[in-house]
Amino acid sequence: MQNKWLKNITVIAIILTMLGTLYFKLYEPEFQALNWQPLPEIDHELGQSRVYQSHHHQAIGQAKQILRKGRVSLGVPGISIAVGIQGETVWAAGYGYADIDKQKTIAINTQFRIGSTSKALTSLALGQLLQSKQLQLDDAIGKYLPNLPKALRQITVRQLASHQSGIRSYGHCLCLPSDEYYNNDEYTSVSEAIETFIHDPLLFQPGENFAYSSYNYTLLSAVMEQVADKPFLQLMQNQVFEPLGMSETAADHAKATIPYQASFYNTGYGHYQLAYTVNNSNKWAGGGFLSTPSDLVKMANQLLSGNYLQADTLALLFEPQKLNNGDVNPQQYALGWRHSTKSIDGNEKVHYVHHGGTAAGSTSLLIMFPESHLAVSVLINGSIMNFGDLWDVSFDIAQTFLKNQ
Repeated sequence: MQNKWLKNITVIAIILTMLGTLYFKLYEPEFQALNWQPLPEIDHELGQSRVYQSHHHQAIGQAKQILRKGRVSLGVPGISIAVGIQGETVWAAGYGYADIDKQKTIAINTQFRIGSTSKALTSLALGQLLQSKQLQLDDAIGKYLPNLPKALRQITVRQLASHQSGIRSYGHCLCLPSDEYYNNDEYTSVSEAIETFIHDPLLFQPGENFAYSSYNYTLLSAVMEQVADKPFLQLMQNQVFEPLGMSETAADHAKATIPYQASFYNTGYGHYQLAYTVNNSNKWAGGGFLSTPSDLVKMANQLLSGNYLQADTLALLFEPQKLNNGDVNPQQYALGWRHSTKSIDGNEKVHYVHHGGTAAGSTSLLIMFPESHLAVSVLINGSIMNFGDLWDVSFDIAQTFLKNQ
């Protein structure tokens, strides 16, 4: 009797252990969130600053103070910036830690995850394909991917690039962990990655509404591969990174050793924890690149100077897209960019084109002011609670240079 009782207890213990392990794996990111530590005191001078155009010394001096205070107010280990004016980088800097445990300092070439700012990079390769007339914005994607489910074949290239396709965003899945945002699967190709979502019903008929989703860009990259007849990452290297001299920009490979990559953290209330390890191979085009502010500003400088894309192609990428009813979509979303206006010190409104991004343990913002030929990129190695706080820091710095031009 006693042996039977012990056997039953053993079986129950095994079952409970298995269920507990499964539950942990399903919700591992949430369990990891319990491991918070106080953010250490960080010397305001810790980091690197490089001035390329000394006649902007007054604005640079003011911007340094804003950036240092911004890192403290954002509560992140490290912050990095670059500023470009009239086609030239005028200043780049980074303050704080790239790696807290190793006390590795932020440097100008420290690489951060740029999250959805990756869409802006992808749009440039799209611009090249449009410019060479290899595809048209209003082509149905079934022309290039005839084996897609029928409901998706009618979606146009324009609708994918402007989030008007009706494709869903990240959700829960029969995977470990259960939240697709924290996907850890390694996808060997874009074709394999799109299988994650292409069989799910659309949220609405293409063009009838707007729903932001990085999966739009995963599917867009599959179209671009077919048109260019080469893998997406090779297309980006050949058509974007190499021509623009973006030597510090690359795909965020989960298994690769990248020597200048920052460590990534969740932050809040004066505390930090290492961000959950993710695999971005299902979303290279929409959220899977690493870069530096210097590389992003180098790119922006050449765009604003007209040295990379023709003026009409660039204008097309920057133009907010309309829904089927003729109204501009509610986020003023263009083709991989957002187009907005803002008043500077109560004066006439200025136009700016931008894209931000959040990733596991990193946050990104790139802003361009076409009329002033000004570009500002700010990256931090922390997932912050309020993206608007990064906007405040970045725009304060931009205004400093706008007022001193």
